[in-house]
Amino acid sequence: MSLRYLKPQDIATFISYKSSLEGEIVTVSNGKSQGFQRLSELNVGFALLQLDSDKVALFSGHYKSENLPDFSVPQLFAPDFFRSEESNWWKFENIDIFEISELEAWAQTRASKAANFSWREPHFSDFSSQVNSIEAAFNSHQLHKAVPTVFATADRQEARHDFIHLLAASVLNRGQRNIYALVLEDQGIIGATPETLFEFKPEMQSLLSMALAGTRASEMQESEPLLSDPKEMHEHNLVLLEIKGKLSSFGEVTNSETYTWDIGSLTHLRTDLSVQMKNKMKPEVLFNYLDKALHPTPALGVVSESLSFTWLKGLPGAKTRHRFGAPFGIWHPDIGARVLVAIRNIQWDKKQWIIGSGCGYVPDSQIEKEWKELELKRASVKALFDFKV
Repeated sequence: MSLRYLKPQDIATFISYKSSLEGEIVTVSNGKSQGFQRLSELNVGFALLQLDSDKVALFSGHYKSENLPDFSVPQLFAPDFFRSEESNWWKFENIDIFEISELEAWAQTRASKAANFSWREPHFSDFSSQVNSIEAAFNSHQLHKAVPTVFATADRQEARHDFIHLLAASVLNRGQRNIYALVLEDQGIIGATPETLFEFKPEMQSLLSMALAGTRASEMQESEPLLSDPKEMHEHNLVLLEIKGKLSSFGEVTNSETYTWDIGSLTHLRTDLSVQMKNKMKPEVLFNYLDKALHPTPALGVVSESLSFTWLKGLPGAKTRHRFGAPFGIWHPDIGARVLVAIRNIQWDKKQWIIGSGCGYVPDSQIEKEWKELELKRASVKALFDFKV
């Protein structure tokens, strides 16, 4: 199976993978792409994933969730953070790949005034109680770093246009971040993340990842540069070394210099990683190995010789996180794998809307500064969705 990628003005034929349930390939009509047409009809029961700076994948139509994947067909990978549910993989009737400029054009037609949700912000005690547990683990030499998380919530509104407005706003406000979404009636997530967990092409000669840890308000970067901050560099290097160690089992790892990445209101420390594969592996084996090896990276989990990331389950508020910080990606036989880290998002369940934020906590962290960072990250999410602040 092959896919043709055409610029919007040149689209005459668009190849769509029709029904991973049925296993057919169909050719769609002339004019705008089938993906654009499907966007115009969106309600609930769809997913979206940005593949690169130019392309986006749209999953739509009938769907079903499964615990185990079928790597012979394209699928969405969207587990929860702790893998406490069995709905890890999602098959949709239609999968369309189209130009992101078409997504932007669709979003312009769906732009509307800012949503007005009444947010219940987390209390400082929600955070400090987690920090107390983390510092106790520091003192007993069980832990080098952990990522506490807090959540703002709002009562769930049933109006359908909320989903569409949120997606349209995130597309228009995403900047350099990558769009992703799983929109169902009783649960879902929409976000724009700066972080990629891993990606590889079908031939699997190499794979890519990154270390993204260390955050500052962009307006403070000139007076307090991240690269000169010992605490932030220490936190970043913990994450970098851990990821490099995990990737080294797959081949020779090379990395860029650590640099600052301004993505709008926030600036991050970032190091890009690539691996030249030493052995060819079946794609399903490589995907599963990478998922187990890298999730969660220390940017979302823990750095410890004795504690696993499931230790975070015992911290207050863990039940609220759902897919916050979880992998979110695609497997496609013709494209390969692209798996993002689900941060900077809004989630919902049957009762409420949820915005999460996390921070890297190390022994040199100052609780007041970290609390402020959590607030800045939630503010960046609210700006993404045009929420009134």
